[in-house]
Amino acid sequence: MDNIARLQSPYTEIRSPRVENRRLEYPLVQVQSQEIKRVIRLAFYVLVFSLPFEMPRLGMPLEVTTFTASLFLLATLLQPRACFRRPPRAFWWFVVYFYAYTFVSIWYIAKHQTDVVKLVFLLLQLILMCWAGCNVMRDAASARVTLLTLIAGCAVLALFQLLGIASSAVETGSDAQRFTVLGQNPNNLARMFSIGLLALVALTYGRTKSELRPSFIAWPLFGLILLALVDTGSRGSLIALGVGLLTVMSGGKTLGQRFRNVLVAVVAIGFGFWASYASETTRVRFERTIDEGSMAKREMIFPAAWQLFLESPLIGWGPVNNTWELGSRIGELDHPSRDTHNLGLELLTATGVLGAVPFFIGTCLCTLLAWKARSGIQGVLPFAMIAAIVISNMGANLLHSKLHWFVFSYVLASGIRIGTRFQSVIRR
Repeated sequence: MDNIARLQSPYTEIRSPRVENRRLEYPLVQVQSQEIKRVIRLAFYVLVFSLPFEMPRLGMPLEVTTFTASLFLLATLLQPRACFRRPPRAFWWFVVYFYAYTFVSIWYIAKHQTDVVKLVFLLLQLILMCWAGCNVMRDAASARVTLLTLIAGCAVLALFQLLGIASSAVETGSDAQRFTVLGQNPNNLARMFSIGLLALVALTYGRTKSELRPSFIAWPLFGLILLALVDTGSRGSLIALGVGLLTVMSGGKTLGQRFRNVLVAVVAIGFGFWASYASETTRVRFERTIDEGSMAKREMIFPAAWQLFLESPLIGWGPVNNTWELGSRIGELDHPSRDTHNLGLELLTATGVLGAVPFFIGTCLCTLLAWKARSGIQGVLPFAMIAAIVISNMGANLLHSKLHWFVFSYVLASGIRIGTRFQSVIRR
C-alpha cells in the first residue's frame, strides 16, 4: 500500500548523498515530477525574447517587457504548484527584502504616492517572475532554449542597430554620440548585449558539447552583438563583459577544455579592446574618465547618496523620495530627481539597513550557488552572469530591471541540486 501511495504522489523521491561518519546517507529531497506545460514555457520564452526590446518610448502606458511578464505570470496560473514550487533558500531573502521595501514605502506613502505604488507592484511582479522562471529553467532543456532565445533577441536587435533600422544617435555631452535602437536607454541596451554575449560564448565553449549548432556561427554572432554594444558607448557594460569572460576561463573539466576556454576568452577580450579603441564614441568616453575623472556625474552623485544614507541609516528616505532628495542635493535644474546609479546606494538610501541587509545576503547566497554549480549542467555560465550583473550594478541601479531578475532566476535554477547533480532534467 505504501508503494502504491508513493507512485500516486505528485512528488518523486530523489536522494542526494551526504558523507557522514564515512558512510553515504540519503536525506529525502522532494521534487515535483510533473513537467511544466508547454504553453507556460512558450510564454516564458516570449518574455525572454522581449527582454532586449524594452521600448519605453512608443507612447504605450506599459513597457513591452512588463506586458510579456504579465502574460507569463497569467500562464503560470494553469499550473501553479509546478511553477511556484519551493525555490532555493537564497530566494526567500529577496522576499524579506520585498516586505521591507513595502513597509518603508507605506511609511513614506504621503510623498510621491503614484510612483511608489507602481514600483511596489513592479517589484512584486519581478520577484514572482524570478520564482516562476527559476522553476521553468530547473529543467536543463528549458534552460538551454531560454538562453538561445535570449541570444536570438540580442542578435536581432543588434542587427537593427547596425543596419540603422529604428536606430538613433544620442548626445551625451562628452563630445561623442552614443547610438541606440527603438529609443532605448543605451546603457540598458548595452547591459543586455553583454549578458547575451556571455550566454553565446558559454553555450558554445563552456560545455562538453556545443549547444549552438552549427557552432561556426558563434563568432559572426559575437562580432555582430559586440559591435552593437560598442556603438552604445557604455563603459560599464564593456567592463562587465570582460569580467564575465574572465570567469569563463575557470570553466572546463579537462586540461584541454580549460586551455581552449582561456584562448577563447583572450581572443574575445582582445577583439573587444580593438573594437572599443576603433570606436570614437567609446574611446572618447574612456579617455574622459581616465584623464578628467568624468563618470557622467557619478563622481557627484555617489558622495551625496552616501551622505543621505548616513542621515537616515535604518529605513532610508523611502523609494522615489530618495531620488528627489538626492536631486536637491546635487542641485541641477534640469534634473530635479537623480537616480543613485549604484544598486548598493539605492538600497541604502531607499530602505536603509532594513532592506539592504536581506538583499545583500540573498545576492551573496546566489553568488555562492553559482560558484558551486560550476560542476553542474550549466557550467560556469551562471557565475559569469552574476559576476557581470554585480559589476553592472556598481555603475547602475538595476533593482527594477527585468534583466537583473532574469539572471538571478537562472542562477537559482542552476543551483538547484537534484540527486548528485545540479539542475538535472526531470521528465516522466
